Amino acid sequence: MKAQFFGRAYIRGFSTLEMLIAVSVLLLGMTAALLMQFGAQAAAVDAQIQMQALARAASVLDRARVVAAQDVVGVIATSSVWSVGGQTYVQTISVAHKTQCRTQATSSVFWQNSPVRPQRVELSRVFIDIERMLSLGRDCITDVSPWEGLHARSVNTIDAGVPTALDVLNGLVYGGGTASPYFFILDTTTSADKSANELVSFENGFNAGAAINALDATALRSHEGVLRHYVFAAMEATTSQMTVIDVTSPKKPTTVAVRTLNNVSPVGSEPAGHRLYYFADRLYVLTRYTAGPELHTFDVSNPEDPVELGGGVELGVTVNGIAVQERFIEGVSRRFAYLATSQAAGELKVYDVTDPLRVGAATEVLEARQDLPGIQNGLSVYPLGNRLYVGRASTPPGADLYVYDTTNPPQGLALVGGHDIGTGVETVLVVGDFAFLSTPKSKKELQVWDIRSDPIALVAEYALPGSVAGGLEYEDGFLFVTAQSDASVHTFVGY
Repeated sequence: MKAQFFGRAYIRGFSTLEMLIAVSVLLLGMTAALLMQFGAQAAAVDAQIQMQALARAASVLDRARVVAAQDVVGVIATSSVWSVGGQTYVQTISVAHKTQCRTQATSSVFWQNSPVRPQRVELSRVFIDIERMLSLGRDCITDVSPWEGLHARSVNTIDAGVPTALDVLNGLVYGGGTASPYFFILDTTTSADKSANELVSFENGFNAGAAINALDATALRSHEGVLRHYVFAAMEATTSQMTVIDVTSPKKPTTVAVRTLNNVSPVGSEPAGHRLYYFADRLYVLTRYTAGPELHTFDVSNPEDPVELGGGVELGVTVNGIAVQERFIEGVSRRFAYLATSQAAGELKVYDVTDPLRVGAATEVLEARQDLPGIQNGLSVYPLGNRLYVGRASTPPGADLYVYDTTNPPQGLALVGGHDIGTGVETVLVVGDFAFLSTPKSKKELQVWDIRSDPIALVAEYALPGSVAGGLEYEDGFLFVTAQSDASVHTFVGY
């Protein structure tokens, strides 16, 4: 009986354990099923929220595209908050003007399902400003390369004396010099890495006739509608201060037009051509401070027959750097010329050169004039998006490179920042996240600065045997710089 009793007790105990195990397994299964169901529901909700955010990000980029079609500079950074079905989103669009013709817009949407689950979607689009590219005579940078440092690639000695001016277009480097033939072309297309550039020999014995103080290379339609390459040159001459050279055949450049500036006295002080800038069928030519008007506007819609509009505009100063940009102000297209000048109380001046009557009119925008500390001259300007970079002669102690907001010049230019470079800034060129500067400082004639940081940071510097104002150009990831002492063109690549 005792054994049977214990046997029954043992049997009854075993059945209870089995029941507990079975219930536990059932509960685990039901819990897993519920978790799977809730997980699927959560995933569905997450997917729906993500689709809403993605649609919103795409919609904002589409609106940016519409704005960019009219004015890429009009695409500006914004931020907003919105809600759908109780879910709150933060929408931002950031804008990076990488070059004068390339802008990148990034649309981002942030939201948070729980304190530990922040989420985001992000879309980017690159806008190429074809209209501005054409306005600059197809001479506009569209590629962006990293420049954490410099590699010297090649050095080419020129045969036109000391180099005085430089421009690059489609792999050909065009330059001016102080000795006959006063003009040179360097072909950099012979090797992909620019290590075997070749100086072009002129088969027709071309000679520019005088030193070239500034030049601008363009690809424009001729009067017959044929795409040709032209170089506009500001000449060191008391008359015939502007020359147009057809360089479509690099081995046979040809002078196709020569013009004397209206109302400039050939016996007055500094009547020679000094600076010029091509923009949208107009060529802006400047003398130094002289007896007569310093600013002259040409209609070059037919590059081989330029016509000066009006009698010129007296500025009363020497302009060392010029750039022209179109802006939409209250829905109206207006054209502004930014001038780096010798005026002690106006090192940076802005002129409205919209000129709807085509008479060469230019009116100073007084609200935009900048009187910088000290009396050192303005030397260089470079517009990029709604920023204007201005270089000046060295002002120890003090800033040598200034950055202004040019969103609405008639309302004035807001100072974004001033930076002490430690030397004058003869040329400034901005590509992507970097500013390239040519300076007169010994063993630091070429400098690269990272403009993403505040203050900006020096990335690299390079010693040249004397740099030249106006002798700094960029194309396809390569930097071209002139040097005085060895009468050469130096080619660099970034890394």
